[in-house]
Amino acid sequence: MGLLSQQEHSKAYRDNECFWGTTPNQYVRRLPEIIPPPAQVLDLGVGEGRNALFLTQLGYSVTGVDICDVAIGKLRRTVPKGLTMKAVVADITQFEFEGLYDVIISNAVLQLVDGNEIQGLIERIQQHTKPGGINLLTVFSDTDPARSTSPNLTFFSEEQLKGHYTSWNLITLEHYIKRETHGQLHEHDFLALIAQK
Repeated sequence: MGLLSQQEHSKAYRDNECFWGTTPNQYVRRLPEIIPPPAQVLDLGVGEGRNALFLTQLGYSVTGVDICDVAIGKLRRTVPKGLTMKAVVADITQFEFEGLYDVIISNAVLQLVDGNEIQGLIERIQQHTKPGGINLLTVFSDTDPARSTSPNLTFFSEEQLKGHYTSWNLITLEHYIKRETHGQLHEHDFLALIAQK
């Protein structure tokens, strides 16, 4: 992955009780309408698990992957008793996919991946999605304010993101604004894609 070090991730998770908050992403909340539980979900860049915990509590079988052992440790301690979730420490660009999944999520992560690795990662995500399964990606759009100050990040146009899914059924492709409360209050312009294989 390489654009943010594991040490930087670890510090952010250590210094904040819940760096990204606890509310699941608005598009993740739509998943039960598309593929109801039980279904197998892979959350790439799970962080402290706000989306994975939400889906686990609904009855999905969830595997979460994150480069940061601090975040995975917090996630493992947060899973309610009686529920199970697989939580793996790994760089998502080098993660060894096991089998096929009904849903693969990458929420607010792909902008941290080197642009040269995006195509291969998305291809692996698609290959490991079951026929009829869903990919849900949220990424920084090319109109995000951070584009002028963060040249090390990867920003996506609608056409670029859509271009990865030309043979899939496109359910959603839209912009949304997310207000972040970590650090100084700021906003990001995201693109959300939901596509069915």
